[in-house]
Amino acid sequence: MRRQQLESLTLQIVDRVLRGCSNEDSFIELKSEWPDVGKARQLAGHANSANGEEIVWIIGVDEKNRCLTTPARQDPAKWWSQVSSRFDDNVAPEMMDLVVPVRPGMSVTALAFKTDRAPYVVSVSNGGTTERDVPIRSGTRTRSATRHELLRFLVPAATVPECTAASCRIQFVTLRGKDDCFLFGSCEVLFELSPNQSAFIPGFGMGAILEIFDQDGTAADRAPLKVKQPDPYSRETDTTGVAWSGDGLRLQGPAAVSFTLREAGRDATTWIDEWIGERESLGSAELTLTLKVAGALRRTQLHFPLELHWSANMSRRGWDLTATYRKS
Repeated sequence: MRRQQLESLTLQIVDRVLRGCSNEDSFIELKSEWPDVGKARQLAGHANSANGEEIVWIIGVDEKNRCLTTPARQDPAKWWSQVSSRFDDNVAPEMMDLVVPVRPGMSVTALAFKTDRAPYVVSVSNGGTTERDVPIRSGTRTRSATRHELLRFLVPAATVPECTAASCRIQFVTLRGKDDCFLFGSCEVLFELSPNQSAFIPGFGMGAILEIFDQDGTAADRAPLKVKQPDPYSRETDTTGVAWSGDGLRLQGPAAVSFTLREAGRDATTWIDEWIGERESLGSAELTLTLKVAGALRRTQLHFPLELHWSANMSRRGWDLTATYRKS
């Protein structure tokens, strides 16, 4: 992970937490204070569970109270020297630290750890004796790995390619003379694979969530969207390195892919009536696109912060809503 990518990811996560959204990425840990040396086992468990993917700890964020904190001053290099000394055989994750300003006069510290040398073994005290342990993360708990989990380390997992949220456009349209409202849209993602790298994204692993926020930043509502796969014989699939099939998306090398979005499980007319209504004061929206790469443990999430634009028409409601994003 490059420093620019780490900074961008940190800003996205912090912004979402401050707006009241929970951190749903199991590869990211939020800490209000610097962890003590005893958290080496927790870090090892987190790294072992990642199975080769990078993990990130962000220091200075209180997720429960949705606020920034002011941790005691700490030298990251000195802190890491103490924590890494708990790892056996001189094998610990490689750490990169970065101070990220997030508000005027406020910053957080992002710690990115490479986990490509798993399994990681730590020394733990047990009744006056020191034992070696291979911890693993299970939900929010850290426990010792079982035999079948240890065997998993012998089989390399596929890595998730670097992805960039390029653009997004979502429209709520009311037809002239009609009461119904329709939602449709698309988002474009840049997959930064090397020319000889490939990946497969199954259709069942694609999903999206649309969240809308009031002007004060509080969440107004959220609803799922369906990622619609194009006809494999349509021109939409006629792109070098991109092959849509009935079961998903195959990528060969770098590619820009457009994903079509539709409402799922809740029709757009109901959305308009329930949480938009006549309110034209909604502040912002955000689309979160989730993709599962075959063979990889983690799902990748891309966040598209959206600007809302209202336009009048001749329908009963009197307006349409368009949400757009384009990477600068």
